[in-house]
Amino acid sequence: MKKIFFVFLSLIFLLGLSFNVLAQTTTVTGTTSTISTTTSTVSSTTTTLETTTTSTTSSTTSTASSTTSTASSTTSTNPIKKKVVAIAIDVPCLQGALDKRDNALIAGLDAYHNTIKSALENRRETLKSAWAITKVLDRVKAVKSAWTAFNTTKSKATKAFASIKKSAWAQYNTARKTCHVSAKDDNLGTLLNDNNL
Repeated sequence: MKKIFFVFLSLIFLLGLSFNVLAQTTTVTGTTSTISTTTSTVSSTTTTLETTTTSTTSSTTSTASSTTSTASSTTSTNPIKKKVVAIAIDVPCLQGALDKRDNALIAGLDAYHNTIKSALENRRETLKSAWAITKVLDRVKAVKSAWTAFNTTKSKATKAFASIKKSAWAQYNTARKTCHVSAKDDNLGTLLNDNNL
């Protein structure tokens, strides 16, 4: 009986060893499969990275080429600036033009003032006589007539002087160009400066 019992225990021990070996083999096989799967994933990731890098490089190269083309286009459309040579101002010419303009203005102003002075003197004496009239209707007519005469003379003198100023400035502006003086160089002087003379 003891021999049979020992034999039975031996068989159980051997069977246990066999199951343990099989279990370890299965674990190793599973680990190997996992490693293989991980290796495949790494290979796939590497392939994706290579594809992305290649695409990015190609896109960058295309963009660089486009930028180069744009730069070339911009360069070709830029106009060539010509060098402007400044022409010296003809000072004696300009001085002569100034003499003609301002002498005409002075003569016109003298004529205007003489006309206005004469009109004022005439208005003074006419109004003095008008106010001495005893009849009301006649006095009113005389006063009105004195003012109408003065206003008419003043209006004509003002229009005449305005025409003289306009003509003097027009002649000056034409002469100024001949003397090589631009409006930018002489931007402080215009007809507006003499409008209130």
